[in-house]
Amino acid sequence: MTVPRPRVARVAIARGPRPGTDRIEVRTQDGLAGFGEGYWGEGGLRDAPEILLGRSPFEAEAIYDELAAADPDTPGGLDMALWDLMGKALGTASAALLGKTFRARVVACAAVSGPGPPDGYWMWRSEPGTAEAVEGGFDCGVRLTAAGVDEALAMGVHLETKPLAFWESPLSEDDVDGYRRLRHALAIPIAARGVRGLDWLVQTLIQHRLVDVVIPEIARFGLTGIRRLAYYCWLFRVRGAVECSGSAVSTAAAQAAAALYVPVTNAIAAPAPFVVMPVENEAAAGLDAAGTLAVSTGPGLGMGEPPALTAADVILGE
Repeated sequence: MTVPRPRVARVAIARGPRPGTDRIEVRTQDGLAGFGEGYWGEGGLRDAPEILLGRSPFEAEAIYDELAAADPDTPGGLDMALWDLMGKALGTASAALLGKTFRARVVACAAVSGPGPPDGYWMWRSEPGTAEAVEGGFDCGVRLTAAGVDEALAMGVHLETKPLAFWESPLSEDDVDGYRRLRHALAIPIAARGVRGLDWLVQTLIQHRLVDVVIPEIARFGLTGIRRLAYYCWLFRVRGAVECSGSAVSTAAAQAAAALYVPVTNAIAAPAPFVVMPVENEAAAGLDAAGTLAVSTGPGLGMGEPPALTAADVILGE
């Protein structure tokens, strides 16, 4: 077998409408392209482009760590593009390269502002604004952040009357004592997004069992980050999920990441991981009757070949 030896020659960035939605194209010296969306370690990469340029995409994890050390935002979008490149170079799915895929389909969770699941979905997450506006449901989560732990405890008393799948971001994630108090006082499954990064999420909330669910953004964590997170979720019995923007590339990466989460035990299956996405998204046409999406079988992320970034805002390399 001939092992491909691609080298990154160029990276192009098209700014997105909001942070975490920049579109990323990474090309090798032979013209092979990988695509991503999200953060790309801008500060570190502008100062030291050699962290990426001239290196093999198969060094994705080392590149991820070096850029994460140089920039406050982990390069999740760039990481997607490198895993896409690896899969295309080998002619196989990125999900297969990441490790064992435990499921061929993942649950789609619609991000909505109002109550009730939209057509085609059976799981949804709402952002109601107030606890009193929550209608709830066994397949419903809410994202609702309190100003402090006392307000969160008061909200929790009301939310416990609703059958909820999870309560996301009840407090700022640096309020570890607040999460501890919620854990002891409430029975509602608590979810965190990991906005402070992988190390913080694992060391402060997961290993101390202060959350029941984690919903990291694929744009921030990338496939490398969620690959690592999946192990800790298994170890500490935490349910895994992923959030994406709903674009073709971010959804494909999120599905591959969700397939990595390990069942808690072989005897008692953990609740299925899910992918949170806007109701209107580029993958919704693939929903089946159970509200699930198929994990791509490749090559790469398997979302086809997006158009090249001919009007890039940032170009590094050739």
